[in-house]
Amino acid sequence: ITAAQVSFRLQLTDLPNASFRLTGEPEGVVVPFVETLSEERIIQQSRELIQRSLAYPEDELSIRLVRPFLVQLPKLSDREKLHVKTELHNPGQELGRCQVDVAIVIDGEKRLQFPLHFETKLVRSVPVCVAPVPKGDKLTDQNVRFERRPVDATVKASASMESVLGKVARRTLQSGQVIQDSDTDGEPTSQQGQG
Repeated sequence: ITAAQVSFRLQLTDLPNASFRLTGEPEGVVVPFVETLSEERIIQQSRELIQRSLAYPEDELSIRLVRPFLVQLPKLSDREKLHVKTELHNPGQELGRCQVDVAIVIDGEKRLQFPLHFETKLVRSVPVCVAPVPKGDKLTDQNVRFERRPVDATVKASASMESVLGKVARRTLQSGQVIQDSDTDGEPTSQQGQG
């Protein structure tokens, strides 16, 4: 596009010639931008990297971005070649908080580098209160159910309904609360009367 073409287009808008001035090169090249890079793509690539590094099936992991994505990503022309490079900041790290270092490489040149922070948890079937359970009350199939939830590795909870029912709440348990072994006393119904 030449400067004369730009001037002509501006005059078609009824702008007076005195209201603008063209400076710089006598002509330029216009290249369309193609939006090929998105936050979702980078986050998904980072999640896949974390999942591959951990010795758990994909359906047993919750991988959550814990800090907002605040980076302004570059736009790309249809002539540019993009490569998104992701690396774990601390390889070999287990569950919990982790950092993925992201590098945006365009035409072989690193244009941008930034960290993303994730929290990884196990997804387990755990006992959950359906309704509040007062201290001293027994756990029954009316106030407890099992749900798949992301949990910390520190959560110690029974793995089956049979090992929960009949135990007594050591403290008041709230609706929606995961019931840990330390929240209950006594023997489950399935073991009462044995021995």
